[in-house]
Amino acid sequence: MEGRVRIFEKAGMKTIEAKVLSYLFENNRGLSRDMERKMDLRQPEVSTSLSKFYKKGWVEREEISHEGKGRPQILFKLKKTKHKIIEELINNCNKKLNNLIEIKENLTKLKEEIN
Repeated sequence: MEGRVRIFEKAGMKTIEAKVLSYLFENNRGLSRDMERKMDLRQPEVSTSLSKFYKKGWVEREEISHEGKGRPQILFKLKKTKHKIIEELINNCNKKLNNLIEIKENLTKLKEEIN
């Protein structure tokens, strides 16, 4: 799982997001409490990452009610396939790469202009 975390980080994700996504890739689903314990993260960090993934459409939420008092637990599951998520990450990398190429070209032109 550590190798996957490093790849996600190199693709531009924050370490915490990379750990949470790696957990979901490994397990396909999970309670935020389980992710906190397994990945040695704090609750706000996991919640922020899951919220971001939810907005991207990568995960879905399912309330699990249990007997007794207290709030229901929320189970997070991958909504998009792992391949689709990786495709989105690749597309983001391509956008960044194209932007860097454009910056390099502009700097090269600027260098030639000042010579």
